Amino acid sequence: MANKRLEQPCPEGLRQFIVFPSQYYRRYYPLPSASYSFEEVPSLDFNFDIFAVAYAEVWLRPGNISFDEYEFLLPWIKDKNGLPLLEKPKFLGYYYLILRPEDLGGYVFWESIPLVLLKGLLNGEARPDGSTILAATDSVITYRVQGLEEEVEVPNKFAEYLKSIGSMDKMIDMGVMTEKVGNIVKAAVGELEVKRRIPPATEKAGRRDSIKERAFRLFDGVKRPGDPEVKNLGIKPNTAYRYYQDWKKACSHSQS
Repeated sequence: MANKRLEQPCPEGLRQFIVFPSQYYRRYYPLPSASYSFEEVPSLDFNFDIFAVAYAEVWLRPGNISFDEYEFLLPWIKDKNGLPLLEKPKFLGYYYLILRPEDLGGYVFWESIPLVLLKGLLNGEARPDGSTILAATDSVITYRVQGLEEEVEVPNKFAEYLKSIGSMDKMIDMGVMTEKVGNIVKAAVGELEVKRRIPPATEKAGRRDSIKERAFRLFDGVKRPGDPEVKNLGIKPNTAYRYYQDWKKACSHSQS
């Protein structure tokens, strides 16, 4: 892409005299943007607009060219004795190039982060309410978020970035999300806070989370996914097995 840009100001007939760089020095600048989505749980979808700055050396090199059967060495630079001065490539300068998102295929989708997890990360919490840490390394933490089937991996650098922002309002001020999206997000976070304050006894007995809790209690009582007590919960065999695996992970985490 950079070579194509560099060829544009150079006529095709003169390109043989220009040493096009084979390697560019480059730096990338990812600028985040966020949009609201709701599939299993309310979340923020993070995208990155990628900008890049590239630069390279450009050299002028001598070469032979023919005109009506006469051959000349160009560029036509000679000393006072008529001898060619340019016998090897000569440094011309640096070529700088700025690549914008539209040059690099537009924005790049990164990850969806549930709002319940995002709010805690903005507050600098290691384990936000409504989430469980499944694994942690020096570079990334893997979370299980209530109501979400898939695990969420958050790089530690991104968690530090969110902590440095500190709030939803600051995300709006920085342009990470628009004010309209921010208002929707803040309203969704408020609804999550209200639901969290509701006592478990007031929840509907037929809700999915309640069934999962009942399954966990059966597993605590040394029951297996195929036992009649678990089947009587009215869940599919693969769901019972998935709950059993989640229960084992939760037990392993509490023991650690």
